[in-house]
Amino acid sequence: MQSVNKSYIPADLCIAPEYYLAKNTNKKLPNIDADNIKSKYLDSLAEISAIQIFEDVPGIKKNIIPIDSKNLLEIWEPIPDRIMLAEDLEFVKKENERIESVVKKLIWLSDSWLNSEILEQKVKIETWEDVLSVIRQYDYIVDFITIDFHPAEIVLENHSSTSGEPTEYWGIYPNCWDIYLIKIRTFNGGYIIDDYNTPYSFHIEAWAGIPFFRNTQTGELIKMEDLYQLQS
Repeated sequence: MQSVNKSYIPADLCIAPEYYLAKNTNKKLPNIDADNIKSKYLDSLAEISAIQIFEDVPGIKKNIIPIDSKNLLEIWEPIPDRIMLAEDLEFVKKENERIESVVKKLIWLSDSWLNSEILEQKVKIETWEDVLSVIRQYDYIVDFITIDFHPAEIVLENHSSTSGEPTEYWGIYPNCWDIYLIKIRTFNGGYIIDDYNTPYSFHIEAWAGIPFFRNTQTGELIKMEDLYQLQS
């Protein structure tokens, strides 16, 4: 049967609008102090943010991720070690409706899981409403969404087997879209991701297939969902 070359994500949802401050993205900024001490990092970021605000240097850039081998998704996302300007935040919030529409379709199509530091284990989700029902329990407000793509990989890992003993497995992971639900806070006249005041965040793993694991000793095959049940 001949296939029809039609993207699962409609073309109008895949194309991001242009941003008028993008022309300033490559203006030179000081190097960030990469010290692990939070106060030093924030002091260094404060210097950078002052330049960004004065010279209209944005804290977002356009990223392009694959939907499949023929179709790409454009999405604006934060640039590491910069603040987001007020204009940046206004721009990405206007993009929320488009990106939410994409996320809803990815969740529906994929083997999808919600993950967070505050959850005992990943939660299987079928719809965007499933996501909202969980994050509302923690009064978590999503300011905007970013998406990363991770290609398929095979990884040697240790997991508990059906007997409860630590065992080596080959983990077979298909392509995955990692969907990050971003919460922000104000900082020095702009905004940064709130990973300082809030000790947890939420993200969605939308797998283009079902991850599974092969026991290196017995050859036992187990799906990720069943593995989580063993470990709970």
